Amino acid sequence: MKVMSDASLPLFERLVARRKELGMSIVVIAQRSGVSVPTVQRILAGSAQASMVNVAAVAQVLGLRLEVQAAEPAGVIKERQARAVAQRVAQVVQCSALDDSPAVPAEILKDLVERSTQELLRGPGRRLWVEAS
Repeated sequence: MKVMSDASLPLFERLVARRKELGMSIVVIAQRSGVSVPTVQRILAGSAQASMVNVAAVAQVLGLRLEVQAAEPAGVIKERQARAVAQRVAQVVQCSALDDSPAVPAEILKDLVERSTQELLRGPGRRLWVEAS
């Protein structure tokens, strides 16, 4: 039996495929990993209640390594967050402008969002993650 190396497969499916490829019983996996049989069964069933330590122990017994990979570049996440913060700032500006003067034109708000986004990206990273209260 050939193990699928497709990283898009859920982790538990890769563990199950590897177990079958090795012909290793759940009891043997439990003994070698130090993880209880019921927990090994839950892990191989795809339970979200298994700890990372136990999953890593089972994977190691199966000759697999758990790795963390970036789903998207940090720059993309930071820019998305900066734009969200900048849009909130623009909304505050627009709301306060409505109190005592005509609405701020859309192109000015768009420019404000763009400039604020760039300024946030140039500044200290922690400013991106401060939530307004």
